[in-house]
Amino acid sequence: MPVGGRRSSTDTVELTSPTRDPCFAVIVAVYKDLRSSAVGKMSVVAVKVLSTVNAPYGTALSAEQLASKISDPASAVDFDPSAFSFFSEVDEDLQNSFLDEMHVDPSIAANLAREFSALAGYLLPLARAA
Repeated sequence: MPVGGRRSSTDTVELTSPTRDPCFAVIVAVYKDLRSSAVGKMSVVAVKVLSTVNAPYGTALSAEQLASKISDPASAVDFDPSAFSFFSEVDEDLQNSFLDEMHVDPSIAANLAREFSALAGYLLPLARAA
């Protein structure tokens, strides 16, 4: 694009099909989950967390499924990528908000974060609370 942001008649814009973009597909899945949930609403916290956790792996976990994974000690034993993504890629304040919203015991999540920290070889934010 030329300086100043103006397009000439020879400039082209290439668009990719949204259905081929895995991140777009995850966002659509989260949106559909939001629209079809029993309550009819998904919190901003859940949407942010699920977008961060689901996108890299092309998964479509619900908030409840993720809450189960981040409170299950088997997640570390199984090297669960979604649980690790939550502990390593989601902002610590957002993690705490999600734990509170989903009624996950913070001490259980912190212990699991500590286990993932040992596996990863570096300290994860919630592991400090353990």
